Amino acid sequence: MQIVAQAYLPREDFPGAGSQILAGLVAAICRSSPFQHINAIQGLMMETITLEEFQRMQIHTGTVLSVNPNEKARVSAWVLEIDFGLDLGIKTTSAQLTDLYTPGNLVGTQVVAVMNFPPIRIAGVKSEVLVLGVLDSKGVVLLRPDQKVENGARVA
Repeated sequence: MQIVAQAYLPREDFPGAGSQILAGLVAAICRSSPFQHINAIQGLMMETITLEEFQRMQIHTGTVLSVNPNEKARVSAWVLEIDFGLDLGIKTTSAQLTDLYTPGNLVGTQVVAVMNFPPIRIAGVKSEVLVLGVLDSKGVVLLRPDQKVENGARVA
């Protein structure tokens, strides 16, 4: 089992080592199959970051409110509406979770997501958060709390 990561190349507007390579789930934002990214990721060297750099990431829990197909996606994906509590609100994302999840087993479940990436448009959907998961041979397995926690709780 591997955790899949998206490589974020250095950008002048986001200085610092933590912005160069960020470990997170790429499946939710990939434009092609997440399995195609494994080879590229295996070639990357593990970069160390400081605790302060990690703490800049806003990773929070939320509850999935609704799930609909992303009709415009080239690779099958769900459009999720996720409640992150009163302070963070309801956010939308497109996630390639169709191999292992149906709307029936996603609605009401809690997920973990990175909140402070800039929104991007994925197949016509404004994706506001990056839902985290682990990629194995069957597909993406969501990272989620094993006990119910408050929506918006920060991952430490």
